[in-house]
Amino acid sequence: MHGTYIGQGRMLIKPVWGGHLIVSANDLSITPYLITSGIFEAPLTHFLIKTIKAGNIVFDIGANSGYYTTLLGILVGPTGKVIAYEPDPKMFELLCDNVGTNYLHAQAELKQKAVYSVHTDLTLHVSDKFPGHNSIYKRESAELKDFDSRFDQKVNEISVQADMLDDYIDMYPKIELIKMDIEGGEYQAFLGMKKLIEKNNVNIIVFEWSRQALGIYANSMATLLQEIADKTNKVFYVLSPNGDPVRTTVDMFKEVEFLHNVLLANPLD
Repeated sequence: MHGTYIGQGRMLIKPVWGGHLIVSANDLSITPYLITSGIFEAPLTHFLIKTIKAGNIVFDIGANSGYYTTLLGILVGPTGKVIAYEPDPKMFELLCDNVGTNYLHAQAELKQKAVYSVHTDLTLHVSDKFPGHNSIYKRESAELKDFDSRFDQKVNEISVQADMLDDYIDMYPKIELIKMDIEGGEYQAFLGMKKLIEKNNVNIIVFEWSRQALGIYANSMATLLQEIADKTNKVFYVLSPNGDPVRTTVDMFKEVEFLHNVLLANPLD
């Protein structure tokens, strides 16, 4: 086992890649994986370890309690930077604690905000038991009951502020990676960083493809991704179990319901 209870509803985790993580003991979306195996989303974790170097500029959008922020902070070192966005106040508190306990303040910039197509206020639908599924969109009852038959009684709505990543277009000459997992908000986030991508400031974007979470925006998302790829000569990949990129296309992955990690990147092979 890779975790121990430390009181106040928190677990202390020792990930297989080093560092320490403090996570919610009540979380059923991420914590069980960390306790039992010391790793979450192994393909993406392996890819990041092999890809991200000291001095890189990276973004973690939908940082949750800080699993990837901590890993990325260790990888980029004090000469790099991790900009992490997490709008849920409870998860943001854990994110701050994890940056602190791993002494990553020099390279971490934390924002308690969402990411969207414009600067605005949004409603975030939040769950104590499944914070990995927090979303700006309200989930259908049938989908919620896949997680917990009582789930629809436990989702709270909070107001959060949202930024757009195009704000960074003149801030960094090169962004190595943007990792994004925002439960259906990807389409709006891509609209809000379209200029940043088309300026070719970004080497790799990792995002989740979920037709169900994207809802009415799924087809628009696929069209937007193809338009961006055509303008920038970027290509698409999925990750093997070992974290190796394998080429794919929008036409291939848009036909499936769900893929954990899709990469839009400058050629990696």
